[in-house]
Amino acid sequence: MYHINYSFHWRTLQKIGILLTVISILGSLFLSCVYFMAITSTKPSLFIASNSSYYDHDNKIISKTQLLQNRKTLKIADVPPIAINSVLVSEDRNFFHHHGFDLKRLGSAILVNLTKGQYAQGASTITQQLAKNLYLSQEKTLSRKIKEAYLTMKLESSYKKSKILEAYLNTIYFGHGIYGLETAANTFLGKETKQLTIGESTFLLSIPANPSIYDPYIHFSSVKKRQQRILSALEKNKLINSNTVKNAMNESIKLKPIIHTSNSSFTSYFQQSVQKEITESIGQSVNNNGSKIYTTFNPTIQNQIDQAFDPYIKPFPNLQASVIVLDSQTGNVLGMTGGREKGQFLFNRAVASKRQVGSTIKPILYYSALENGYTPSTMLQSKPTTFHFEDGDTYSPKNSGHLYAHDQISLAKAIAVSDNIFAVKTQQAIGADEFIKAQKLFYLTAPKNKLPSMALGTQDASLLDMTRAYALIANNGKDVTPHFVSEIKTQSGKSIYKRKVDHKQRLEKDQTVILKQLMNGMFNTNFSSYLPVTGTSIIPELSKDYYGKTGTTKTDSWMVGFHSNIVVGVWVGYDHSKNLSAEESTLAKKVWASVITNLSDKKVDSKIPKDIVKVAVDEKTGLLYKEGCGEKVSLYFRQGTQPTKPCINKKKTKKHKKEKQDNTPWYSQYLP
Repeated sequence: MYHINYSFHWRTLQKIGILLTVISILGSLFLSCVYFMAITSTKPSLFIASNSSYYDHDNKIISKTQLLQNRKTLKIADVPPIAINSVLVSEDRNFFHHHGFDLKRLGSAILVNLTKGQYAQGASTITQQLAKNLYLSQEKTLSRKIKEAYLTMKLESSYKKSKILEAYLNTIYFGHGIYGLETAANTFLGKETKQLTIGESTFLLSIPANPSIYDPYIHFSSVKKRQQRILSALEKNKLINSNTVKNAMNESIKLKPIIHTSNSSFTSYFQQSVQKEITESIGQSVNNNGSKIYTTFNPTIQNQIDQAFDPYIKPFPNLQASVIVLDSQTGNVLGMTGGREKGQFLFNRAVASKRQVGSTIKPILYYSALENGYTPSTMLQSKPTTFHFEDGDTYSPKNSGHLYAHDQISLAKAIAVSDNIFAVKTQQAIGADEFIKAQKLFYLTAPKNKLPSMALGTQDASLLDMTRAYALIANNGKDVTPHFVSEIKTQSGKSIYKRKVDHKQRLEKDQTVILKQLMNGMFNTNFSSYLPVTGTSIIPELSKDYYGKTGTTKTDSWMVGFHSNIVVGVWVGYDHSKNLSAEESTLAKKVWASVITNLSDKKVDSKIPKDIVKVAVDEKTGLLYKEGCGEKVSLYFRQGTQPTKPCINKKKTKKHKKEKQDNTPWYSQYLP
């Protein structure tokens, strides 16, 4: 039988109790000292008198925020009770019952975060948020938290609760450079705060939780979902009834178009993306604390974009376009325009608009094909084809102008002339799953449905998405993360954020180099026959070797391409998906050529990898070129996959014409 030594356990418990008592006493003394210092020190100001500055890629100042001059403040007496209650139930329901810290909520948040193993719930009070936003940086350190606690006590001891709440309502951020509830009411709804209805108040106060996610001009439905949660919380606390909740949710919210005033190209579109990146990276805007924000903006390149945009797009009323210039080696976005408007708080089509990508998806498809055994000389039939599927469905894609080779063509020719039949056959051969896997590698959102039309770009993406995808190719498969901000420094010069560039290899290098060379085909007229190469119309304007791909749907025109490290992406279309005319469908290429031919890019290493060979190939047969065959083209192959047989020494000319539908299965070419 074992004997328990109760005296030993009792002494251990005594020691633990004494230790906890000492810690409690010391902690109480420390907090008492901090509190005494807080209540006896100088009363803190509730507003900051300095604005933040923006710098371009050469560290030259390009813009200053003017938030304090533009902010409209209001008195707490002018705030409707429903607005005050909405803030309290969503941010700090015990605000009038604590002295700056909600210990019960803090304990609950700690338990939730420990249970979930990650940060899932916060416990900052309104006073703590005000202290942080007014006086501190966003760095997450112990010293910063201690300062926040000290400043929270200073605020609580210096001001009445109503004054603290008033200051909070005048400083919360709503996105689009808008600070304070009164400014938000004026800007979004064209009203004063005291005129707001229950529906309007709860809708507006749903935005500050995350101004990027709850941007009412882009994510209206997300704002409505958060509004529903706030209204439910108000009902739960018996501040409104169920009928009021229903009426508020059904109330029509009429957003006021933001008035566009003349301003620089930077503040029109680029600055919005800078502010969004800052918010997403450090969790808070730094527009009103004197920060120095160093951006990737290049005024010279932006000027080239503007000069190309105006003569081609402006003559067509209501036609929109967006342009992005991206450095594939650093990820720096050097210039951008998101539409024909100039001013502040604009809808940026370059980053926020998702449109059908058309044939710009084909390089991603052919990267997957190269990874699955294709070579530039892989041959497939180009002729009218109907694809039959197990569920009984059929699909009959068409080539531009209903023109076909009525013969086998190579992958190199297919990408040069953008043959749709070859593309769909390729997707069917490698499998939709492999194609989707490749799209994810290129950071494109996977389509919801595995349709054969994926090969022709029926899925949606933004211009920034597609430009990033092509930047991976320009960078020989190394990772590229587009960004607009290089560094952020405090007013005193301390760096609080610095962008890091990741050069890891994301794509298979050899196949990426081969794909890049294939993308030069759109400018090589030796591939032209039944269809012209897609870059034919702009070849006279080009003086270097360029690589790219066009994409055209009924409503969208794309051109994305590069010479060395600089990638230029262009989209042209109408906001409401109006069909483009034949002339409008050519404008993306023209804008692209105008921009890229005026850019100076740095020389990059063009040495091909040792496992790749350059071979002179007959463009018609995909075999080794020999005098008297078709046109000669130079293509890259992995060592051991290049053609070894020469072409037959004769030329055969066919008249390519529109043909009647041929129902012969496409795979018949492989049958005996």
